[in-house]
Amino acid sequence: MTALPLVITDGGRLAIINAAAAGTDAVRVVSVGVTAASFVATHETGELPGEIKRLTALGGGITAQDTIHVTARDDGGDDYTVRAFGLFLADGTLLAAYSQAAAIFEKTALSSLVLDLNIKLSDAVAGTISFGDVAFTDPLATASVAGIVRFSSNAEAIAGTVTNRAITPANLTAVIADRRGAANGLASLDSSGKIPSGQLPALAITDTFPVSSQSQMLALDAQVGDIAIRSDVSRSYILRTAGAGTLANWSELKTPTDTVLSVNGRTGAVNLVPVDIGGSATAAQMIAATTNGVVVTPASFGALDHSHGQTGYQVMPGGLILQWGRFTASANGSTNVTFPLEFPNACYAVTVSGAYAGGVDSKDNPPGVVASSISGASFSVYSADDDIVVCCFQAIGK
Repeated sequence: MTALPLVITDGGRLAIINAAAAGTDAVRVVSVGVTAASFVATHETGELPGEIKRLTALGGGITAQDTIHVTARDDGGDDYTVRAFGLFLADGTLLAAYSQAAAIFEKTALSSLVLDLNIKLSDAVAGTISFGDVAFTDPLATASVAGIVRFSSNAEAIAGTVTNRAITPANLTAVIADRRGAANGLASLDSSGKIPSGQLPALAITDTFPVSSQSQMLALDAQVGDIAIRSDVSRSYILRTAGAGTLANWSELKTPTDTVLSVNGRTGAVNLVPVDIGGSATAAQMIAATTNGVVVTPASFGALDHSHGQTGYQVMPGGLILQWGRFTASANGSTNVTFPLEFPNACYAVTVSGAYAGGVDSKDNPPGVVASSISGASFSVYSADDDIVVCCFQAIGK
């Protein structure tokens, strides 16, 4: 907290001198006056301009040769702003004053004012000032009320039963030290950062014993939870109840074997063929593309209708048909081209290569498909070339 610089007035200095001469040594501050006015405090100042009121509930103390700590309180229902204040003696003398342009604090009717300041005096006279016998204090602090709180002793913190004390870091260190490694307390850590084994509960450790007979299993020095692996019957047993020498205390661990029991009803060493999982898909099933439970094999593709050559076709799964071929387009006229295989439903599209014979007008007059002529069986092209032209086509349909 930065100390506010108060100016000792001439009247205040005279009071200090007179107190020393009379042997009383100190002057007594009994109130703090406040004002909303801002002024220049000097040694000649004798009163507070526009003084609002004097706060008589105060306390204070010396913090240095030229510094005092003052605490004053106002629980009244007044509204006011404070820009300056002064310390008054019992006879009304203004001992010292301070002022600034900005508001020091605001007091409202619904609030209590607590003025808590470090004050730096213009002279090193702090030791000659005392405060009136005023017994006022903040309320005791609670979970919902701010106020004065007392720190716990280490013993109180360790006991953990006091409800009106505050814990300090030193208290917390003492509590941790007291609880560390104690029953119902805190686990400690060793030099490697691990909990010492002495603070851990007993752990159940399972041992596994390979044996080749029942008699060997019953002769084991086993504890509850131990497992015996019997090679004679390819089974494992766990000791469920103390007493390894009693067969009834052992229970078989039911685990699935890694042997395939059956495949589609077939057992033993099964070599799968398509018929074992529904058979190969037929050409009709490939075209319909709606059947489950069958296998698509190379033979399934081979069964689809096809003719592979310079002119040919291929029926695809799902029924789509691709066709291709070559034909000779007549000069300056139409040419009808028949598909190698008639599309059962429709031909969707035909494309023709842009070949030309090489004449002067060939590049501008390649044969073109007459779209209106496309049917499931054929299509026509028209060529404006002066010569006959050999062309290629591709068609797709279903």
